[in-house]
Amino acid sequence: MGGYADIFITEQSLSAIVIILLIIALAFAIPAFFIRWSKKRLFEIENDFLLFGILCYLVYMIDWLVMFPPMYRVNLIALGQLKIYASFKHDLNLYLRLIFISTLLSWSILWSIKLSLLLLYKRLMRGLPAQLRWWWVVFVFTIATYVFSIVTTFTSCGGPVLMLKDPAGMFCYCSHNFTTSIAHAAYDPSVLQTTRR
Repeated sequence: MGGYADIFITEQSLSAIVIILLIIALAFAIPAFFIRWSKKRLFEIENDFLLFGILCYLVYMIDWLVMFPPMYRVNLIALGQLKIYASFKHDLNLYLRLIFISTLLSWSILWSIKLSLLLLYKRLMRGLPAQLRWWWVVFVFTIATYVFSIVTTFTSCGGPVLMLKDPAGMFCYCSHNFTTSIAHAAYDPSVLQTTRR
């Protein structure tokens, strides 16, 4: 292709993978919630965090499906396979916003599942007060790392304000490859390219 990167999976294939992953997640979550409901234990706090994680995952996957069309167009322009079109700036802004949302959702998914498991273990440790002190240490550390993750998402490399003000100069821009700088800033596995060595 002669550019800095090659797209190695089609948009349709990636969309199919996202849908399959969502179906697998729901195939495990729905029976788990049904079992809790049948035992009249659905509204315990660890289930609330698990439900929040599943809902975030659903929104995360929808975000990806919405992000793919502008992401592919931006990457095709970066590869020189598509000329800049009239709504390119709108697509780029949409793509960057969706990457930002995707990153926040990713952190929320991971930490809601962590908190769900931590709260489940707390119940198991009620009769072990010495170990329960260590549970509190892990709990505080988990909350602190979540807050740190969210803060760094908002502040790293200029943050979303700079990103939306000046997409071409945002997020640790490196002159050799615009889409690579977006990928590094977002740390998002949906970026579909390999960089030239």
